[in-house]
Amino acid sequence: MSLPEPPPPPRFSPDDGWFDGNRVTVMGLGRFGGGVGVTRWLARRGARVLVTDKAPADRLADSLKRIDDLVTSGIVTLRLGGHETADFSDTDAVVANPAVPTPWDNPFLRAAWDAGVGVATEIGLVVDRVDAARLICVTGTAGKSTTSAMIHAALRDRGAVLGGNIGGSLLEDEAALGGSSPVVLELSSAMLWWLGPIRARVAVVTSYAPNHADWHGSEAHYRACKRQMGEELSGDGTVVLDASVADWPVGESATRRVVDGDAPMPTLRVPGEHNRRNAQLARTAAFAFDPSLAPDAVDASIAAFPGLPHRLAFAGQRGGVRFYNDSKCTTPEGTALAIRSISDGATGVIHVIVGGADKGVDLSPMFRGMPTSTRIYAVGATGERIVEVSDRDVALCGTMSVAIDRISDAATRGDVVLLSPGCASWDQFDNYERRGERFMELVRMAFGPAEEHHERS
Repeated sequence: MSLPEPPPPPRFSPDDGWFDGNRVTVMGLGRFGGGVGVTRWLARRGARVLVTDKAPADRLADSLKRIDDLVTSGIVTLRLGGHETADFSDTDAVVANPAVPTPWDNPFLRAAWDAGVGVATEIGLVVDRVDAARLICVTGTAGKSTTSAMIHAALRDRGAVLGGNIGGSLLEDEAALGGSSPVVLELSSAMLWWLGPIRARVAVVTSYAPNHADWHGSEAHYRACKRQMGEELSGDGTVVLDASVADWPVGESATRRVVDGDAPMPTLRVPGEHNRRNAQLARTAAFAFDPSLAPDAVDASIAAFPGLPHRLAFAGQRGGVRFYNDSKCTTPEGTALAIRSISDGATGVIHVIVGGADKGVDLSPMFRGMPTSTRIYAVGATGERIVEVSDRDVALCGTMSVAIDRISDAATRGDVVLLSPGCASWDQFDNYERRGERFMELVRMAFGPAEEHHERS
């Protein structure tokens, strides 16, 4: 088996009654809902909760509003702007944010483990409270969010719920945890490290490319975390693999299904060949979960899926120029896919904004198969690296504001403007949502309001 090294610690997930009266440190309130969800869940179980986050209060304003009642009542104590070792060593349990890089080397988590304190994660608490027969777990370097959402759409009539890395916390949905409906979880490589071997009815791997060396410390560790979901799937579950990872191992008693992309699919609302592949993976996963589903109904649900915000989302037309917001794209390979998708039917120049935080990966794949009509505008911390690895001219802009100014001077009717960074957002933005919102703000300022336009399906 290709287990990650260092391996995850033993899973710590006591039953609900254990938390009553015990002290629990929540490491990282965050801005995506997981910290809020687990804090409220712990409070309902009688825990005495300390929330600690390295970010100051002003950067956590939205999340703090959602637990203000707990803070006011004294159930939750806050320690913001930094961590203190004693909060991790002198407590009964810690709930860690999976986004903390190389957690095995983190001094605060090490203090907890050295003191014999159990360390859990929000996603671990969710997985341990959902019957494995209800679970569909999805991972992959690219496509996991869209594939997860398409599976959710296909199973909506069954009352399916969607959670995990896609945002929010299912701990806030008590009915989802204790019910009988399908639960679709998007799982990041970091979550998979913390979870270790899991039980699920269906596991889906959408793709693989080197990524997140900043979190894992090496590509080998990242790859091992991705592989272990299918390789260690216990029970008689089904592992659905994209053809690009067809040779990845699966559990001894698991069923392997490979999606080669040749299966017919109806016309989708979301553009791109990669989304057709996502749709085929979603369809295969839905039928693996429930073979009795009506094929026409599944196909119709997936075909009607409108796409996710900030994921190659059509953002209107202005002066004959079409705009797409793909801020969620954080891999170079994803940028290349987005450009190829948009180039189908494009009659003018494709102006693409790339760059962001440096995750230590090869950026050259974003240029593979790039049409000659593409103009590149580099922003963020990786801007200079992009200029160095590109085999064509790149406008080094630094910020998105400068990039949009230059594009507004160059774009003409028939052109396309695409934000598809291929890099993370945290060098200049709190998250990819804020990056996408800023893109749209600048587009409206430079190009005006969107025209009435019906995007092709």
